[in-house]
Amino acid sequence: MKKELDITSIDGPGFLKKMTETELEVLASNIRSFLIDQVAQTGGHLGSNLGVCELTIALYKMYNSPEDKLIWDVGHQAYIHKILTGRARFFHTLRKEDGLSGYLRKQESVHDHWEAGHSSTSLSAALGYALANEKAGNDNQVLAIIGDGAFTAGMAFEAMNHIGAIGTNMTIVLNDNGMSISENIGAIHNVFATDNDADLSVRKLFFEKLGFHYIGPVPGHDIYALLASFKEAKMIKKPVFIHVKTEKGKGYIPAEADVLSKWHGVSPFDVASGIPLNSSYVKDYSETVSDALLEAADQEEFTVITPAMAIGSKLVNFGQAYPGRLIDTGIAEQHAVTLAAGLVANGMKAFVSIYSTFLQRAYDQVLHDVCRQNLNVAFGIDRAGFSGADGDSHHGVFDIAFLRNLPNLVLMMPYGYAECREMIHFSLRYLEGPIAIRYPRGIAPESSNKQPFEEIKLGKWQVLHDGSDAAIITFGPMLDTAILAREQMKHQGYDIMIINARFIKPLDEQLLHELLSKNIPILTIEEHVLAGGFGSSILEFSSDHDYYGSMIKRLGLGDQFYGHGTEPQLRNTAGLCLQSIITILGKLVAARQRA
Repeated sequence: MKKELDITSIDGPGFLKKMTETELEVLASNIRSFLIDQVAQTGGHLGSNLGVCELTIALYKMYNSPEDKLIWDVGHQAYIHKILTGRARFFHTLRKEDGLSGYLRKQESVHDHWEAGHSSTSLSAALGYALANEKAGNDNQVLAIIGDGAFTAGMAFEAMNHIGAIGTNMTIVLNDNGMSISENIGAIHNVFATDNDADLSVRKLFFEKLGFHYIGPVPGHDIYALLASFKEAKMIKKPVFIHVKTEKGKGYIPAEADVLSKWHGVSPFDVASGIPLNSSYVKDYSETVSDALLEAADQEEFTVITPAMAIGSKLVNFGQAYPGRLIDTGIAEQHAVTLAAGLVANGMKAFVSIYSTFLQRAYDQVLHDVCRQNLNVAFGIDRAGFSGADGDSHHGVFDIAFLRNLPNLVLMMPYGYAECREMIHFSLRYLEGPIAIRYPRGIAPESSNKQPFEEIKLGKWQVLHDGSDAAIITFGPMLDTAILAREQMKHQGYDIMIINARFIKPLDEQLLHELLSKNIPILTIEEHVLAGGFGSSILEFSSDHDYYGSMIKRLGLGDQFYGHGTEPQLRNTAGLCLQSIITILGKLVAARQRA
């Protein structure tokens, strides 16, 4: 390039067609600088994107998007894709309310063919695109770009098995940087980790036997080599597998030196030093859970299992203290849950630490392998509720609905760190069947840890404040907002009862009978979808026990997906805010007075 390109002026990938390989290399350097500066301000997924600059540029140089379909797996590696398809000018809004998503979104661009916030779906989706092409007689190219962490998941191999069997004309690009969110583990990773002559021969033979033409390993930061491999792939009318070796964090020294995946997803940071801008230490719920597991490990024998989230769920210290008692299965949620069931069935105790959004992928295993056999697997369900900037693919707002209908399962949510710690110990002592603790992302408000603490008893709620005019039943972080609403209503002369429903299942039937017999209005609040949620269980109880005169109002999330933003912004959008609660309580109390 004669002069440095203004990255924000890019309006689509077409300009790449006229650029030389040397100019493309300069462009990669410029994009890296732009990306580092932008993510330093907004936070986001940095390391994986720095590693795919040349790869993404070469893809859009060789292929014609949107006519050719490039299917990106997850989106952790798709920021360069967003830049080249005309969204650099919006990067200051990345992961902010009403701004650019951290993942792919069809409404953002015609180049976003597939939306994925969960990994390992790209191969199946690309096969669908390719088969649709064949039916329609289209000759455009279909590619799936998948990371080596995502590639170890079972779904990817189910798709590989199908693609190879039917010989569909499509290309798989493996972005192999040796890391996922956590360090990659397993035999499949080991197959790709070395490149001696014997390993290369075995790998090539493996893919050929599966029906693929294998190209690789290709140096992922060599524009010339990348373009040559894509040129070769375009001439082959059968499944092609291109193995590309990249370096996670390429071009930014702190990210290149990262061995603990701290630069996978980052908060805003100082570019010169790499130090987070808000670096003050505050313990969060994930760390509280990890600390409680460490406390219990000396007294009780149990194994902790996590599907590639040892870092995200703060389990690294546990793994270091008890290396034989932490099992990281990689991105394999179904396997993680059934592995835990097998351990328990043979006399051990297992604790599965998993994000709410990822537990969705193992629903059948929870139902069929754990609950049906009444195995006392304990689940720590991280990121329950809104997950902030990660958006709709990561919000943990469906787990109550899909768990509370399962026989034998106990489901809890803590109010503050002390209760969270006690619930972990309770779950490890519990031997009557499966049990789960859902806990939110981030820190607990200070007020939640100043409440009087009661020893946890199965199915028993806690009356935090008595009252005679109305009652709020809720749990977890929403209790703080409920208590603020009580204080506001007190100024208006109303006395509101606040109940900590720390057991979502089973319900505290004794307390519910007492409450419903008073015939005062009840407001249930949950940071969760209303359909099938906690409030629905209160309505069901009321109906089943003939409390037909009860005035019960549910407040929660509507029948829609919620985007990204801060947790307070998302709660305001959903109506889970102080003013909404006060307005609803006012209407309920007024309606009772008129009755």
